[in-house]
Amino acid sequence: MERRTTRLQTVNPNTRANDASQDNRNKVDAVKDKLAMRRPLGEHPNNKNTTETHKTIQNQKTKEVKESGKSASSVSVAAASMTISGKSTTSARQQLQQTHTLVQAYANPKYRKAVVDVVGFDVDIFNYLLTYEKSEDFAVDNMYILSTQLQPKMRSILIDWIVQVQQRFSLLPDTLHLTVFLLDKFLSVARDVTKTELQLVGTTCMFIASKFEEMYPPVLSDFEYMADNAFAKRDIIRMEMRILDAVGFNLGRPNSLQFLEWYCIALGVDMKKVVIQRARYFNELCLLDASLAHLYPSQVSAASLYLALHVAQEDDVSKQMAKLAKMTDEEMKTIAELCAGAIIRVMSQQKLAAIRTKYQSSKFSEASKMSQAETEHLRSLIPRYDLDSAVTAKNHGGI
Repeated sequence: MERRTTRLQTVNPNTRANDASQDNRNKVDAVKDKLAMRRPLGEHPNNKNTTETHKTIQNQKTKEVKESGKSASSVSVAAASMTISGKSTTSARQQLQQTHTLVQAYANPKYRKAVVDVVGFDVDIFNYLLTYEKSEDFAVDNMYILSTQLQPKMRSILIDWIVQVQQRFSLLPDTLHLTVFLLDKFLSVARDVTKTELQLVGTTCMFIASKFEEMYPPVLSDFEYMADNAFAKRDIIRMEMRILDAVGFNLGRPNSLQFLEWYCIALGVDMKKVVIQRARYFNELCLLDASLAHLYPSQVSAASLYLALHVAQEDDVSKQMAKLAKMTDEEMKTIAELCAGAIIRVMSQQKLAAIRTKYQSSKFSEASKMSQAETEHLRSLIPRYDLDSAVTAKNHGGI
């Protein structure tokens, strides 16, 4: 033991530190050499002109996109061809810069449509969604609620409460749309649902939709609390099994928000304008009326945007909606009149205020605050419409 201690004392601490430092420097140099071998030609760390060259190319390409006399689509096509083509003779650094330029162009709304067209998938996806929404798995019978023990007014009150729960939990709009679809689909299949079970069905539909759409869905006890403990957790779980069995576990139905966004991009409508928020406002108001439950999401979204553009007196743009939604002018007019009538009926009901209050916020550009002239402009689309007519309300399943 004494000999080992004496031996340790003879070692110089500075020598050991120097050796460790030298080893670390050697490892760092080895890593740098490996990285240098992976870099494209002309981008070695010792090359001082690399950073300046990269900045020069970036500024040049950005200037080409913004100030070039060529159209945005031609610039995007050139960039996409240089990025995607495997036979290009450009270096990896130039290809990366072309991709960066393409992303910058997409971020600019002026060039967004051109870049989407270059990708070439938007029309195929839109056509697929148009076909997929017409599947029998998602079909809802027209005015199904008249053949049940329920009334259209009960459904409207329930959805108004669901909107309040959505706001309370800060859930996605997609969750709300999926909830309403599950509610309509289940009620059209299970015609024996009673009044006392209606809130349980609505709560369970939202529980299922939140698990499907949300990244962090509320827990089961949260829904039990929002229903004021009107039913237990086991009741929600049992109803969940009934609903999923009735809809065949088909939860991937396209919603109207997806079509609405595509319509806006295709028409070149500014996403920040109040017209978009008002179209979304009209879209959610249509959820409250049972007479529109059988319509396809693409039809409701097309009618909502058509009405929003009409109220904003942008009729030159609204005339393009029929062709874009693959409908005839007569079909577009008929669906727009149905939706306008439903919107007017819902707006006249003071008790159904959840959506109206929601869109009074500046977050949604105060889209629900419509002037009397705008309301009359919307009412003018409805021929022979009488707000107090009980016959009209009954024929349309009104509130």
